[in-house]
Amino acid sequence: MQQLALIGLISVLCYLVIPGIGAVVIRRNRRAFRRRVVQAAGLEPLSAHVSGRIGVPIERLGVFRFAGSLEAIQGQDTVWLRSPALSVAVRMDGERVHMVPSEGEVTQDGPNAAGAPEYPLLALRWRKLHAIAEGTGFCVAGPAYHEHGKLVFKGEAAEPLLVLVYDGDPDSVFERALWYGRRRNEYWNPLTPPSLVLGAVLLGWVAYGLLNSPFHRGFAVFGITLAALPVLPLLPPGVLFLLLYHKLWKRGRRKRAERDLLLFRDPSRAENALSRGREALVLECFALTALLSGLAINAYLILNALARILL
Repeated sequence: MQQLALIGLISVLCYLVIPGIGAVVIRRNRRAFRRRVVQAAGLEPLSAHVSGRIGVPIERLGVFRFAGSLEAIQGQDTVWLRSPALSVAVRMDGERVHMVPSEGEVTQDGPNAAGAPEYPLLALRWRKLHAIAEGTGFCVAGPAYHEHGKLVFKGEAAEPLLVLVYDGDPDSVFERALWYGRRRNEYWNPLTPPSLVLGAVLLGWVAYGLLNSPFHRGFAVFGITLAALPVLPLLPPGVLFLLLYHKLWKRGRRKRAERDLLLFRDPSRAENALSRGREALVLECFALTALLSGLAINAYLILNALARILL
C-alpha cells in the first residue's frame, strides 16, 4: 500500500496541486487587473488646468488618468506622451505594460472579431519591450506629480501605474482591456508544463522500480497509466472529448467576458451580468466533465492493454 500511496501523492501534487496554485495566482491577478481597469475608467482625466503650487518643486497632484500617443522615449525608463492639450512624462521603471489587442470593435456583448476573446491581453515588463513606434496609443492611470514645471506619472509602492498600450479607438480601450484580459485557460499556466513533466517522470521511475517485483506489478501498471496521463487526452477516442472540452470552455470564457463588460457599462444590470456568470460556470463544469470522461476512457483502455501485457 505504500507504493500506491506514493503514486497517488505524486499524481495529486504534480497533476492537481501545482497547476492549481498557478491557476489561483492567475485568477487573483485577473481580478486585481479588472478592479484597476474599472477604477481607472472612473478617474478624472489629467488636464492642463491641473498644476502645482508656486514655489513647490515637487508636488503630488493626486490620481488621474491620461490617454495620448507616444511622443518620445527618454533614457531607459521615461516616455513622453502627447494629447491635443498637453504632454506628460511617465516613469516606466519596474512597471508592467498591458498590450491591448486591436482587432474587432466593441459592441453590446463584445468585439465583433470571430472567437473573441480568443487573443488574450499580453502583459510585459517595460524593459522587455524592445521597440514601440512613435504615435502608439498609451493610456496611463495612477499618481501624477508636478515636478519642476512638468507633469509626471510615476507609480508608488501601494499604487503602481496601470499602463495600457493600444491601437484604434481610445474611447474603447478600457472595454477592450476587460474583454481581452482573461487567459484562455488559467489551469494551463507557467507552472503546468514542468509540473506535468515532473509527474510523468517520477511516476515512470516508480513504476519501473515496481516492475522488478512480481508482487507489485499491478501497482506498476497503475503507475505507468498515470505517467501517461498528460498525453492521454490527445489519443482517440478521448480526443473527441478534448475537442468538446475546448469548445465548451471557450464559450464559458466568453460568457465571463460578457459579464465583466455588462458590469462595467451599467452596474445596474448586475442581475444580467450574474446570469452570464452562472452560465459560464455551468459551461465550465460541462467542459471539465467532458475532459475527465475522455481521460477516464483512455486510461481504462491503456490500463487494460498494459494489464494483458505485463500481468
